[in-house]
Amino acid sequence: MILLRVIGRRAAVLDGGMAAYRDRLETAESVVDRATFTPTPWPTDRLANIDDVTADGAVVLDARNGDRFRGEYEPVDPRAGHIPGAVNLPCRDNVGSDGRLVDRDEIRRSYQDAGVADGVDVIAYCGSGVTACHTLLTLERTGFANARLYPGSWSEYSRTDRPVSR
Repeated sequence: MILLRVIGRRAAVLDGGMAAYRDRLETAESVVDRATFTPTPWPTDRLANIDDVTADGAVVLDARNGDRFRGEYEPVDPRAGHIPGAVNLPCRDNVGSDGRLVDRDEIRRSYQDAGVADGVDVIAYCGSGVTACHTLLTLERTGFANARLYPGSWSEYSRTDRPVSR
């Protein structure tokens, strides 16, 4: 959803997923108008690369679970650990047991505690660039809308000879 917004498309998320809205759904057959698709280039100012995540000055947020961040468990990639200097804020921590996002102020405080502030360069990554989009969504929801995605994420970084922290 966040990637669609970045390229100028209208998109939204159901807070709590389909289960939270099941009673509100219509049962009538829907009519969908035919659409046209016009490709849109990715705005490079919203994407980070491998050099950006190791440069001084950015707050780099790792959205993976803590065991992967700490290098205790790595099911996919050749090396375990995290990008040196990254802060671990698992995206799952932003979702309550009911499947809905936790309180906006609570999420905002966790980002501020990690060094996120207005005017600070913020980059989110995860294992492959997918769950980091959830981090971008919650950053936007809490007033930090200009964070960047490192799409290569840990899968790219771990395949290099760059330093790894555990």
